[in-house]
Amino acid sequence: RIRGNGATPLPESVSRALRETRELVAAGRVPEAYAAVDRYPPDVRVVVRPFVTHFSGAKTVIGTARATMEFLRTITQGSDVLVAGQIALDGEAYGIRSTIGVPFVVGNQGVDRVFELPLSDEERESLCDSAARVQQKNARFL
Repeated sequence: RIRGNGATPLPESVSRALRETRELVAAGRVPEAYAAVDRYPPDVRVVVRPFVTHFSGAKTVIGTARATMEFLRTITQGSDVLVAGQIALDGEAYGIRSTIGVPFVVGNQGVDRVFELPLSDEERESLCDSAARVQQKNARFL
């Protein structure tokens, strides 16, 4: 359990939230679906919000292109940007030598620094295991 001893198990909470938001989106009540998502605990929101975004039609190629252009403009003007993204690590964070998602700062000279967030032993082990699996899959293609 991620959510503590007295909490509803995460899969049950997500199922309930998906049912509620699916009904709202299907009825064309997208703002209400997003408002419902905002009331959920963080671990449920992270699963349900992408569902609402995907099925509400709120995603666009133009939006992605604009975000990319703003990112590039910021970097080329000499500013740094904090990114939570995929990066090839060579031991800079958690001793991982693989591609995995971690926060890092990037600027016009490339990646400036990688951050290690405080993780429990279990979270760190899970992250490192995931990175090892990514490395194994990548090795087939490289």
